[in-house]
Amino acid sequence: MNMPNSFRLLIAALCLAGLVSCDSQPPLPIKVKQRNAVLAGGKVAIFSNTSMKTLSVAVRFKNPTFGERKGFNLVFSPGETKEIGGFEGWTVVPGDTVYIRSDGFTDAGYTFVD
Repeated sequence: MNMPNSFRLLIAALCLAGLVSCDSQPPLPIKVKQRNAVLAGGKVAIFSNTSMKTLSVAVRFKNPTFGERKGFNLVFSPGETKEIGGFEGWTVVPGDTVYIRSDGFTDAGYTFVD
């Protein structure tokens, strides 16, 4: 199928502007939630694999106030949920962000709120 050059340029511009997704990778099947920590201050990040596949996932936390960063490499069984909080090495506070990456999927991000 031949597309006019002006149509190709429009699609390329929309992709660059982020107005349409031109990424052929599916969304990452990891859901992120949070809960209050039981034994310490702060919050706990909850990650759930909603797929029926085992996934290797890179999780990168960032605290914008102090510029601190920490990463974790996790392997999820199908349907498995994992938590990261103070006992695992990162006390989640409101404003922290987490970026999640796994080969074959679109990267995801989440900002923790109060």
